[in-house]
Amino acid sequence: MDNKPKLLLWGIGREYNRSLNLLKYWEGQGTIKIVGVTDKSIPEAAEIDGWKVYKTTELYRADMDYCLVMSDKYFFEVWEELQVLGVEKERILSSRILSIPYFSWDQYLKIYHSDLSIICNNCVGGILYHTLGLECKSPCKNLAIPDESFLKLIKNLEFYMSLELQFQRWQRDPHSREEFPVMGLDDVEIWCNHDVSADEARDKWNRRKEKINYENILLMMYAENDETGRRFLATGNQRKVLFVPETSRLEGDDVFQLKLFPGQKEFWETVNSSASLGKNSCNYKILDMLNGKRAYRNTTGEKPI
Repeated sequence: MDNKPKLLLWGIGREYNRSLNLLKYWEGQGTIKIVGVTDKSIPEAAEIDGWKVYKTTELYRADMDYCLVMSDKYFFEVWEELQVLGVEKERILSSRILSIPYFSWDQYLKIYHSDLSIICNNCVGGILYHTLGLECKSPCKNLAIPDESFLKLIKNLEFYMSLELQFQRWQRDPHSREEFPVMGLDDVEIWCNHDVSADEARDKWNRRKEKINYENILLMMYAENDETGRRFLATGNQRKVLFVPETSRLEGDDVFQLKLFPGQKEFWETVNSSASLGKNSCNYKILDMLNGKRAYRNTTGEKPI
């Protein structure tokens, strides 16, 4: 594959029409090449919007690198159908990625093919995987790990991942008021605050930890005090991202100083929202961050006076 990805578009509905001008612009700039369009109920036409029409039974004829599914709602349904039709899952992309601010095909595909495992202390990693339309290659999804436990975990990651997750106690979530299982790996606590039973938490953890790529790990943490942040930055040799409040004195390419937006009361809220595509997600540039560059979407991050 050359540097210009060749895309086949699946779907000619609402998301296709909303993205048409953008796709035409990128193609005009020589960034991508659209080799055709297809759909389960494609009209009888030779071309649509200047692109060749393929029936779904003819996809093997399309000279494509990726199939871009132009439907977020039905993505997984189409994802499964495309594999039945002979398209490898590694070549199926979601149109969700077109909404990532400052999207770059080069940056995105570099991450897409990197088999990245994000080890983090709260839900931010899982949110990033969802935003990027990537398979989650980490057990750190829909859970929280207290600071001291997380620092122990990343200091000896492979050892802790070799242990069996054990139930420790029930704890009540201060926001939902629902109880959730607190699990343990020796002296490390894992707060499974999106699970309703220890068995569910253990099954999800075991399934996801098998997908870790130890050759490409990104350690990610949010810390509300600088001492915890310093200890995180000093642990291990893996790449790191540290989120701290805008008042922090910590500096460095791995440090992202984030501000709270209106309606946010706790720091984790801005950490998580900035990884999504929704409201109050204007702190950092996702693709830059994951490619090792500190880049903000606002003036937060300047050295405090």
